[in-house]
Amino acid sequence: CEKIMLKQKQMILYFVSNPLSAYYQSKVFGQMLDYAGTHVRRCRLRETKGKRSLIISDVETVEAAVAILQEILG
Repeated sequence: CEKIMLKQKQMILYFVSNPLSAYYQSKVFGQMLDYAGTHVRRCRLRETKGKRSLIISDVETVEAAVAILQEILG
């Protein structure tokens, strides 16, 4: 991810801007998609003005955000 933000109980993970980047073929990106697929009520993929991001709701604290990231990276 290029940037991770936590605000208003949402964690927003901004993906690499270049759509041709090798990142989109990586294991880590696959793990993020798997997490979003298994937590459908909590996660939303978004693309705005060419910027792709994953929004995870109900993230109360920084500790909770870190725990989610650890779960994603397994």
